[in-house]
Parts: sequence; C-alpha cells; structure tokens
Amino acid sequence: MVFIKNRIGISLLITVILCLGFVYANVQAASTLSKWYTDTFQKEDEILSSTLETGVWTTFKRLGVFIAEAKQDAITAIEESRNKQVEESTANIEALVTDMKEQIDQTVTELDEENFDAFVERRNIEEEIERDVATMLAEILDE
Repeated sequence: MVFIKNRIGISLLITVILCLGFVYANVQAASTLSKWYTDTFQKEDEILSSTLETGVWTTFKRLGVFIAEAKQDAITAIEESRNKQVEESTANIEALVTDMKEQIDQTVTELDEENFDAFVERRNIEEEIERDVATMLAEILDE
C-alpha cells in the first residue's frame, strides 16, 4: 500500500510538475507573444508615423505648388482680360476719332462746295431783313 501511495504520490508529483511546466510554458509563450506584438506594433507605428509625416509634408508642398500655380494662372487671366479690354477700348476710340475726322472732312467739303461767300452774303441779307422788319414794327407800334 505504501507502494501504491508512493506511486500515486509520484504520479501526482509528476502531474503537478507537468502542470507547472505547462503553466510556465504558457506564461513564457504569452510573455514572448506579448513582447513580439509590442515590438511589431511599435515598428509598424513608427513606419506609419513616418509615412504619414512624409505624406503630410508632400501634400503641403503640393498644395503650395498648386496655390502658386493657381495664383499665376489668375494673374495671367487678369492681365489677358485687361489687355483685351484695353485693345477693344483703343479700337473703339480710334474708330470714333476716324468717324469724327470723316464727318469734319465731309462738312469741310460741303462748305467748300457751297459758296461760302454766298452763305455769308445771304446771312447778311437775312440780318438786314430782320433789322428792317424790327424797324417797321417799332414804327408801327409807336404810332
């Protein structure tokens, strides 16, 4: 019986030792797995942070380039619009000046064709008639 008790005791001792070994192995495996996970997560976090930082700076640089190009495009569009308006205004003014010169030339030509002396003489005759009429009216109304 002692032998059976010893055998049960030894079996129990072996079972306890095996369980303790299994528990230790599980704790060791969990610790190793936890350390691996932490290390991997940290590495991935560093890679992600680096990539994100690089991406943000690249985006800001591209945004700066985009804004500069948009500004230059706006300046160019404004200059082109202004130049077009100036050209159109200049053309309109030149056309108006040309039209006025033509009208003046036409008037001068008409005056040259019409005897200016006769015009002046007719004007003088009209003035004389007006004076005579005014004199007659004054005489009639005074009576």
